[in-house]
Amino acid sequence: MDRGIVQGSLPPVIIDAHHHIFGGMAELGYPDYEPGDYLRDAAPLGSNLRATVFAECNTHYDAAQPPGLEATGETRFAARLGARFDEEPVRCASAIIGFADPFADLPFEKIVDAQVVAGDGRLRAIRRSTAWDEDAQFNYPILKTLPHMMRDERFCHALHVLAQRDLVFDAWLYHPQFGELVDLAKRVPDCTIVLDHAGMVLSKGRYADSNRSWSDWRDGIARLAERPNLNVKIGVLASIHGLDEIRQKTCGEHWTGPALAEHLAPWLDHLVCSFGPERCLFESNFPIDKAHCDFATIVEAFSLAFGGLGPSERNAIFAGNAARIYKIDLQDEGV
Repeated sequence: MDRGIVQGSLPPVIIDAHHHIFGGMAELGYPDYEPGDYLRDAAPLGSNLRATVFAECNTHYDAAQPPGLEATGETRFAARLGARFDEEPVRCASAIIGFADPFADLPFEKIVDAQVVAGDGRLRAIRRSTAWDEDAQFNYPILKTLPHMMRDERFCHALHVLAQRDLVFDAWLYHPQFGELVDLAKRVPDCTIVLDHAGMVLSKGRYADSNRSWSDWRDGIARLAERPNLNVKIGVLASIHGLDEIRQKTCGEHWTGPALAEHLAPWLDHLVCSFGPERCLFESNFPIDKAHCDFATIVEAFSLAFGGLGPSERNAIFAGNAARIYKIDLQDEGV
């Protein structure tokens, strides 16, 4: 159930730079999430939401393809989805983040070129998760991640390939891995990199010391922001371990926008101060983040937290940067 949004608290144009649509994710325990489900969740945004970016999520793979090319089925699915919504008020899957594996047996160039074809003009980025930790509770077998993947020469080569094709690399990792991403960004300075999920801070298990996790994340974000080819998606912060307990004590079953904004303010302030408004992008990460907060409250909280920014800076975070980085044409929207 959505709490609603304070009138006038939203920027006029919103692009959701990261969400998923999938036909069953039994491995992770998620039910189907179809376009209609997403639009119902986002309905409180009204006409402010104009376009979205589909992010790969291991769905609709084509088992008939050779090993390494199965994910072209997902990209074709997303491209059909985008074409279906081209003339709708919300242009779902206006841009696509696809999957390609630098460690596959096929040349990475061949995989990426096949993904470009499958995207039918909508592929803008490639994501290959590197999220791994010594604590196995953080590792998803479906992702097939290993330690120090970003230090492998094949990964460096992959980013060179993306840069040559004017494609973005979306990075999904955990905050203890920030140093590896800093080094990778240095080695391939001509590749545009977008850090997903505000860097995915770990805050339980051996990272349960909240002060230490905050300090490590804060310092790592500052180092990442020194690389001019790095950008960051602002989202997932409502899932920080311990916030659900704070919500229950302060708000009950559901967050309010002002309360969530208050608790996320130090994180959001640090991201914007480090990267600047021109390198921050709003993401919903729905439906994954739905477990922690409804769509309307997340957007309201972020909007309230960014209330000290000027209109152009807020518009950049909520729409302009995504339009620029993922090449979404909103020329009539003034972003």
